[in-house]
Amino acid sequence: MQIPQARTIVAHTRRWSASRRYLAATGLVAIAATLRWALDPWLGEANYILFLLVVALSSLLFERGSGLWASILSAVVVAYLFAEPRNNFALTEGDTISLFVFLLSCFLVSLVAEMVRTLADKLLAADQEKETLYRELHHRTRNNLQIIGATIAVQMAKTASRETRDSLQTVADRISSIARLDQLLFRPGMPDEIEACAYLEEITDDINAALVGHRPITVYCDAEKHYIDRALAETLGITVNELVTNALKYAFPDEAAGYLAIQFRAEASALVLTVQDNGKGCPTMALGGSGWKLIQSMLGRHQGTMAVEDAAPGCKVVIRIPSKGRAAQSAA
Repeated sequence: MQIPQARTIVAHTRRWSASRRYLAATGLVAIAATLRWALDPWLGEANYILFLLVVALSSLLFERGSGLWASILSAVVVAYLFAEPRNNFALTEGDTISLFVFLLSCFLVSLVAEMVRTLADKLLAADQEKETLYRELHHRTRNNLQIIGATIAVQMAKTASRETRDSLQTVADRISSIARLDQLLFRPGMPDEIEACAYLEEITDDINAALVGHRPITVYCDAEKHYIDRALAETLGITVNELVTNALKYAFPDEAAGYLAIQFRAEASALVLTVQDNGKGCPTMALGGSGWKLIQSMLGRHQGTMAVEDAAPGCKVVIRIPSKGRAAQSAA
């Protein structure tokens, strides 16, 4: 069970009525007594172990009062059922001391559990505040990107130079790609580690919808299931968008048909991203462009390398990122 789920359960049980909490604590003591009786041949004189766990659990799940109630009830059960002689309250001096130590331990356990719970409540409140700020930040980021995109569109409509319009369109497309990646990577509740296969498939679907449209080109993804950190996911997303945009621009002129394959796999010492098309070949004019420089800059953060190969037909770009010291856990 993950920590956020445990916090949700505890927050729910804490809202129970007092009678329901005390009844639940009583049920936990009954379960502990049953287990103690079943394990009697192995536990011997270890009468209090299971009941201490019940006290801690009652204090954490409910509140300190339930924990103290479980302590008293556990003491009564142990004194009557498990302390020698059994089935009566005639305790020896040693059992009386043990019972006193048990009750003192239960009080301390309840106190510590309450402190832990208070700290957990504060951490939960801080997490909720962080999530709110997180949503607001990325909401404003998306709005700012939309404003920038709209401003560029206005400038494109005003300029008469085709070269300037093409440059502005390139910038607008790049901003649009960043905005789409932002929506994929920074959704509420997203974990710090991203499952690469699902993430790249989402990017592929987005590319098909936003860039390919009705062109006779198939873009598909073949990725292994590995977990990657958010920073690497951002780099892979920008890289894929740049390479696919570049291929759609240069590899398939005059509405030519073809395919683009996005592959991701883990090798012994590297994570490997491959983007390959069956178009007219590698565009030499674009290899020194801003898009390629952006990719190389992003890869530099991860000591990654990029190789451009002739796929005959088409072009193949292979990205290698060292996996040493990087978590690339395979998804089950």
